[in-house]
Amino acid sequence: MNIKKALIGVSIVIITFLFGCSSLNVTTTVSERADFFTYRTFNWLPMKQALPLEEAQPEEIWRIAKESIEKGMIQHGFEHFASTDVDFFLTFQLVDQEKIRGITLNRLAYKPLWGNYGTQSLSTQYYTKGSMIVDIIDGKTKEMVWRGTVTGVVGDDPHEIKNKLSEAADILAEEFKHVVNP
Repeated sequence: MNIKKALIGVSIVIITFLFGCSSLNVTTTVSERADFFTYRTFNWLPMKQALPLEEAQPEEIWRIAKESIEKGMIQHGFEHFASTDVDFFLTFQLVDQEKIRGITLNRLAYKPLWGNYGTQSLSTQYYTKGSMIVDIIDGKTKEMVWRGTVTGVVGDDPHEIKNKLSEAADILAEEFKHVVNP
């Protein structure tokens, strides 16, 4: 009995550590009316019908995101067809927000003759929070049936941005696959 409790405890610590270390936050919304089990083929929603972006994204970032999403969907068993007769359509948005975080640092010291004393300092950290939002629209009903969002801190390094876009796209494709093939 004690071994079982110990294993469960260790498992919880490992799971918490793994998810706690993840730099990306994932949320999904699923329509209860969609028949996901029939979804195999996809195409991109024509741009004139795509959801508008609040801000235009740099063309290179847009291209990398689109290629990453498409690659993720194909790697997870979906087929891309350049047709309007597909099971579902994809569209996506990239959103970034500048954020500020204040960090208070307390430093305490002790001197036997003088008593406790210390200093406090405030540090301000600026960072960019980025989100990739992928919407899936049913090919027949033209209704949005699934939305996945991945959010995380984005740096300035182009290589890091490309890696985070690829990772986010793969996570969303995996999340959608679990809806289609539970």
